[in-house]
Amino acid sequence: MTKEIVRKRIKMLAKMIVAQTFFPVLFVIVLQMASTMLFSLLANEISARYFPKAVWQLGNFSFNYMFPLISILINALLLPLHLGVAEFLQLLIRGKKPPVSGIFHWFSDGEKLSVVFSYFLFTTVLTLVMTPLSDIPYQYINRIYFEVIADLQNQIESGATTFVVNPALFNWPVLALSGVLLFLGMLVSIRFVPIVYLLVDRPKEGAFAAAKRSWGLMKGHTWEYLILLLSFSGWYIALPFTFFLAGLYLLPYLHISIVIFVSYIQSDPILQQNAKVTPEKEGGV
Repeated sequence: MTKEIVRKRIKMLAKMIVAQTFFPVLFVIVLQMASTMLFSLLANEISARYFPKAVWQLGNFSFNYMFPLISILINALLLPLHLGVAEFLQLLIRGKKPPVSGIFHWFSDGEKLSVVFSYFLFTTVLTLVMTPLSDIPYQYINRIYFEVIADLQNQIESGATTFVVNPALFNWPVLALSGVLLFLGMLVSIRFVPIVYLLVDRPKEGAFAAAKRSWGLMKGHTWEYLILLLSFSGWYIALPFTFFLAGLYLLPYLHISIVIFVSYIQSDPILQQNAKVTPEKEGGV
């Protein structure tokens, strides 16, 4: 199969699975996303309120170094949920019907908790590596954005009839460096997309072995994965026009597609076993 046909088949299989399991999948994904957002806001609030002076400065870059440390500790509470959701989705695409309550088993099972600890150690290392690649440049770009907005607001309040973006706010070499670092960080993150599914599949191997396999599996598939994500562009565009109601279908559709993609790069026979639809019949978004 060509990569285009594989991509279409992945999305068609995802649609078939979502049609049968829409509400359970939507529930676990929304629960995971809401918990992650809440804990991230909590980490940001704690670092800003209680550690405002814990700022590392290097030229134009400034960074509250307590934020990633607090995030590591707080997000450790979510790792069992991430693994539980990954296991739930993986069982679904393999034709099984796991109970939704199963996503919480990683909080209580002794053997599973040892895997969670292994995953915690890996995410700690990854966070420390990703901080200069993503968090620091992101905070710099975010700061510039708010400075531009504040400058435009000042122009509005002063009664300006035409608005000009102040070029003095931009340090183009630093912005370019930030963009490059963010791009590299994105590529590194993509290489570890399969890790959580590999870990729940072979928990005894541990997170670092799963990370090594994940890095190897994604070799040659990074751009294929990006193209898969971009193939949902129609849905992304539709979100604001539907008051984000389209996201209720997009979330399960996208997540199931990603899980099937991970199975595909492992040469999992799922694409062949479930190929009830020929490429000619596949299509849509």
